This record gives sequence, structure tokens and C-alpha cells, in this order.
Amino acid sequence: MFLAGWTEYVLRNPEQEEAKLKTNLAGINVVLDYYSRGEAFGVKYDKNMEWLIEKQTMGELEKYIKRETGSRTKEKK
Repeated sequence: MFLAGWTEYVLRNPEQEEAKLKTNLAGINVVLDYYSRGEAFGVKYDKNMEWLIEKQTMGELEKYIKRETGSRTKEKK
């Protein structure tokens, strides 16, 4: 239910691009944190997840998500 509400809000409020970016980033960070727990949690190696973790570690994940989701927000310097 939460995801349905989130999706509806984002679709109905396209001017809220910064919120859209932040919610996408938060979701991806949760997935990467879970993935990082490894095989003890039943997680198998995935080269795409490893690549995203590298972006996260280098501080480039937000920029990547912004580009891939087509966010129109101004980049912070």
C-alpha cells in the first residue's frame, strides 16, 4: 500500500523532482544495504549490484540515479 501511495504522489506531482530523486535514492540504498549483508542472508553475487555499491562508495550514486531517472533538478556543487 505504501508503494502505491508513493507512486501515485510522484506521478501526480511531477514538479516535486527533488523528492522523487530522494525517494529513489533511499530505496536503492536500502536494497544495497541488504545486498551487502551477503550469503548469510541468502544473497547471491550480482555484478550490477556490485557496480552500484562501487558508485555508492565513490559518492556518485545520487548523480547516477539523477541521470538515469531523468531528474531535472539542479545539481548541488
